[in-house]
Amino acid sequence: MARLLPLLPLLLAGLAAAAWSAEPARFTKDDDGRTVTVRLGARFTVELAENPSTGYSWKVVSAGAPAVRQLGEPAFRQDGRLRGSAGTLAIPFEAAAEGRGAIALAYARPFEKDAKPAATFALTVVVEK
Repeated sequence: MARLLPLLPLLLAGLAAAAWSAEPARFTKDDDGRTVTVRLGARFTVELAENPSTGYSWKVVSAGAPAVRQLGEPAFRQDGRLRGSAGTLAIPFEAAAEGRGAIALAYARPFEKDAKPAATFALTVVVEK
């Protein structure tokens, strides 16, 4: 046991590094309407069910600027192998500046201009150092 004591700082440093390198946070429909706090520079995704074969898709109404910015394009991951299967849309974001940002999404058919969205999603993000 005494021989392992000098290795304790290395073990603790390794655990701390693993905690900091964790995957980005994921927010889902269960987080709709919530306020969350993230660190400046943190990356996270909003992941929502989508079925593009129905004509519906999620549109970013507000990306939360200036505190939050969208990173690239959303990625769709199909649940099944059949063409037209439903899946999950993952939209990447980054905490870009200290402050508060409001992310707002709408699930609608883009060709139905005057129709109300079938669903909405809102997430308030507080960015801290």
